Amino acid sequence: MNTTQAELAIRKILLEQYSTAVKSQVAEKYADLFATDVTYIPFDGPECHSKEQIIGFYNAMKQQFSIDPELKVEKIHIYENLLDAYVIGKSYAKMTPTNGHAPMELVFRAFWIFTKEEGEWKIARQLWNTEPQQ
Repeated sequence: MNTTQAELAIRKILLEQYSTAVKSQVAEKYADLFATDVTYIPFDGPECHSKEQIIGFYNAMKQQFSIDPELKVEKIHIYENLLDAYVIGKSYAKMTPTNGHAPMELVFRAFWIFTKEEGEWKIARQLWNTEPQQ
């Protein structure tokens, strides 16, 4: 695999698989995007260090919101070893409360670190921060 193939694979994960997994409402499908040794730091949520903790966080979120994310990749850097990469981007998320209140449109800054795990790219680190209001 060269850097172009690695970048395409990571883009596919973020731009296709991530959104599909979130919208699926299946926590295990979402958690499968992440590495075994994960650090997951959502905005205004608990830090998670395992797929099980991500599943718990995801299930708690889906009780409160239906989430429709659209991710934008701004920069991908593939390290020379072709085993690690980082991505900087944004998430435009429509958050619809399950209690019937009006949906919210949120913009998050995102930083992902990817690693190869058993031959597949997985998200090893995910950090979110809200975008400052203009």
